[in-house]
Amino acid sequence: MSGDPTADALTDAELQAIVGGVFRDRSSTLQAEGGRVGSARLRGTILTLRIEMSGVVAELSDSDFAPVEDPPPGEAGWTAGQVVSHNADRLLWALLHADATLGGGILGSVPPELAAGAAEPPLPLERDRALAVLTAADQYLNTALTALVAADDGQVATGTHHGEMGLPGWLLLIAIHDHDHLGQLMVRADQSRAQ
Repeated sequence: MSGDPTADALTDAELQAIVGGVFRDRSSTLQAEGGRVGSARLRGTILTLRIEMSGVVAELSDSDFAPVEDPPPGEAGWTAGQVVSHNADRLLWALLHADATLGGGILGSVPPELAAGAAEPPLPLERDRALAVLTAADQYLNTALTALVAADDGQVATGTHHGEMGLPGWLLLIAIHDHDHLGQLMVRADQSRAQ
């Protein structure tokens, strides 16, 4: 394997198969699949998805961040800024749970730009602020992943919403969530290009 952590990222098809097994068929768990894939490969997958997400968000127009009248309910009606805000919130949530699973105190403080932009319900961030939140999230994530992987000795938490979870399970959850919202942003980008 090269020194590039993104070189061995999971493909879309591999992620889709895992999602099907864990969430649709319930034939596996996040922790089992995450353990099979491994933390190093999941780290590369997450970093790859984040690079792709940054590229897609950067190419969106200002109108993709503007609220629309009578939007569809739920995530389908979110602006691009709301997707970024929600994704940042869930990223922090998963990282904090991973930190607690490994004993706590591993992660550094959350950058103010990220803390202010990560929200549930999601904030309708304007384009420049969404890009700043995404950049802050990516920088924090890169440092957090390095620290979490270094601290992982196979610790697991039981009784979580997703069952038994160790670092591989939390990393897989982050990857799946990022993949889902990257897809949502890519659809928006395709629609913008078609107009």
